[in-house]
Amino acid sequence: MDELRVSRRFAAVFASIVGPVLALPLLLDPYRWARAFGWPKEPETDVGLYFGRCLGALATATCVQAARAARDPERHRSYFEFVEIGGWLLAAVHLRGLLERRQPPIEHAEIVVYSALATAARRYMPRG
Repeated sequence: MDELRVSRRFAAVFASIVGPVLALPLLLDPYRWARAFGWPKEPETDVGLYFGRCLGALATATCVQAARAARDPERHRSYFEFVEIGGWLLAAVHLRGLLERRQPPIEHAEIVVYSALATAARRYMPRG
């Protein structure tokens, strides 16, 4: 399979899975999303709602960029770099949550998911 086809597929799969499963639910209803991922029911605060929506907005923007990169990976090479860096940072955030014992077990699995995502973004990035 040629390099650009693999890059397109990576970006398209990212947009089609992360968008409806993670990004949009987090943007639209962060507390419901949190409960679905095993976070305990806590009082809903304005700041929690605000930060949840902000994270959902960034995730949604990332999916929009993934859809654009799927059409023209060479032109949107920076998308792959962004996803790699974001993947490593999110893995580190989840590792800290694991070490501090401040997150539900499903979040522990995301350490592997985000590390794999970062690795895949590097692997499938179109070569300059």
